[in-house]
Amino acid sequence: MARRKNNTSEFLDMLYEITGHFWQVGLFISVLLWLLTGYLLNWGYGLHTKEHTTVVTALFERLSIIFYIPFLLALFFAVVFSFKCYQTFKTQSTL
Repeated sequence: MARRKNNTSEFLDMLYEITGHFWQVGLFISVLLWLLTGYLLNWGYGLHTKEHTTVVTALFERLSIIFYIPFLLALFFAVVFSFKCYQTFKTQSTL
């Protein structure tokens, strides 16, 4: 039997394909991802600098990079979608 992709992967593939056809959709997705990136950076920095009152934050005190992983993941997708949007814009503007 063939293995199915998970829904998140299919959704990201679909958005990437749509971005290749309509740069306006890619621009909207890119702006949303950049806003999410800023929010996650603020969230991760806030958790990193907060006093360690909970058990979870006390356990991850030495592994502070864990607080920034969501930010880095969102940053990666924001950059990928921004470049795809720019490529689509350039190809459509030269036609």
